[in-house]
Amino acid sequence: MTPKQAAIERYTKARRALDVNAIEEYEAGIDWETPEFLRLNREVAGAERGVSWWRRWLIDRRILRELDYWNRMSR
Repeated sequence: MTPKQAAIERYTKARRALDVNAIEEYEAGIDWETPEFLRLNREVAGAERGVSWWRRWLIDRRILRELDYWNRMSR
């Protein structure tokens, strides 16, 4: 795995974890920044280095589409 691929994978994992955490906290009625949310947010910020903005945008779109799909399927 190249360093670029490793950076993309690290960003994808961190971003997915942040998005899932945000959804879970929203469903639980938590409307403040919890320590877990802040930790995940810092992890995403650190993982952004080495990944271009357009690649992050594509990854974010893919993750949100996947989460939306699973949300619809669970109804």
